[in-house]
This record gives sequence, C-alpha cells and structure tokens, in this order.
Amino acid sequence: MPTHKKSAARSSVLGKSASYARAIGLATGEMAILENLLGQMMAAALKLDPKVGQIIYLSSHTAFGRVATLDIAAASVLPATSLALGRVRTVAKRARELLQAHHQMAHDIWDVAGAPRGGSPAKIAAHTAKLLQQAASVRDLADEVRIIIRQVHRTA
Repeated sequence: MPTHKKSAARSSVLGKSASYARAIGLATGEMAILENLLGQMMAAALKLDPKVGQIIYLSSHTAFGRVATLDIAAASVLPATSLALGRVRTVAKRARELLQAHHQMAHDIWDVAGAPRGGSPAKIAAHTAKLLQQAASVRDLADEVRIIIRQVHRTA
C-alpha cells in the first residue's frame, strides 16, 4: 500500500495546486451556465418553452455547432434590422471566442501537466489567472444573455 508521501509525489498538477484545479472548475461551470442561457435565448427567439430551447440547443455534440444553430435560428425568425438580432449575433460571436478559450484550457493543462514535476509555480499561477479571467468574462456574457432574452421576449 503506497504511503501518503508517495501518493503526494505522484499526484497530478491538479492535485498539487488547489487554486489551479478550482479555477478550471470555475471556468467550466461558468461555461455550462452560459450554454444553458444560450439555449434559453434560442427558445426566446423561436418562441418556445425555455426547456425545449435548451434541448434543441444542447442536442448538438459540438459547442461550435450549437452556437451556429443559435445564430441561424435567430436570423430566421428575428427581423433583419432588429436590435435583438444584432445583439444575438454579437453574443454568438463572443460565445465562439469564449468557447475557443475554453478549448485552449485543455491544451494549457497538457502543457503544465507535461512539464517536469507538473510545471513551475509561475506557469501554474499564470494559467490560474487566465482561467479566472475567462470565468469572469463568461459570467459577464451570461449576464448580458439574460438581458437579451428579456429583450427578445419584448420584441416578439
């Protein structure tokens, strides 16, 4: 049976840096909240129950495909010159950028985890700060999506 000392030596970079692991979880959780709201925004545009919109939105297996579906659905039902459509398109663009940043997170983890002894404290701290900023950006966009959902309901 391995001793505690050996287990600690064998832990991953996530086990060695609680703040890094927490930042990964926070960024991932915030992205999940945003994706549910994007589904509700699709429902608002299509005049569907929010749960139905989420089901449609989340049925695609790729995050980028989901945003493309939202973009197409909104363009097909909202007036081309409406402020609501412009805001949905802006949100879709920002969501794609945040999704790309979220996907980059996996590459960053590989970079840190593949380094000798799990990466330097400075590298881990830099990745942690980047993730916390990403989580804040996702939260900001989620707040904006909530406002847009109300606006789309008023436009309909």
